[in-house]
Amino acid sequence: KPRTNHEAIGIGIIYYTLDGADPRMIGGKPSTTAKVYKASFELDQAIQIKSRVNYRNEWSTLSTLSN
Repeated sequence: KPRTNHEAIGIGIIYYTLDGADPRMIGGKPSTTAKVYKASFELDQAIQIKSRVNYRNEWSTLSTLSN
């Protein structure tokens, strides 16, 4: 379920982490471990993905997915 308008219409940059860290640092910049989502990928181990969308310096709420 989209949490913000920019998620609902598919705009912005999706940042995610695979280490359990928030992809947004305090202060609003992407964390040093954050990756930009460009295409689907497969996971070969149990992992927790955390993600946020950034659009015009506005961040979505944090989403968490565990496989």
